[in-house]
Amino acid sequence: MLGANGAHRRACFRSHALSAWCKLAATRLNAIKGSLHDMPTIHANTTVRELLTTFPQAFGVLAAHGMCADCKEDPPTVPIRHFAQKHCGGNLDGLLAEIHAVIQPQDKCTTDDGVHPPSGT
Repeated sequence: MLGANGAHRRACFRSHALSAWCKLAATRLNAIKGSLHDMPTIHANTTVRELLTTFPQAFGVLAAHGMCADCKEDPPTVPIRHFAQKHCGGNLDGLLAEIHAVIQPQDKCTTDDGVHPPSGT
């Protein structure tokens, strides 16, 4: 029989274990919030010039839809919405999805955290 002292030890152990878990969860949540905050914001009214100045890697997407190499050097100041109407049959959502796929930061997850191992493992 542990008595009151044993019950107190169990309660303290639970409290410390919960505290450590909460700290770990808060650390991971802050990392997620930071990565969401760092996500680029590209939308229909972003100009092609703003897009290519900030994310030159997006040129490949625009080139696949008919943008010439000259426009890479001097991107037009038209909104992406206009580019989609002229070059993508008006499929703005599809164009934005392609652009976001190219400009999103790569997953930096490792197996060390034990939460989200890279695919194929």
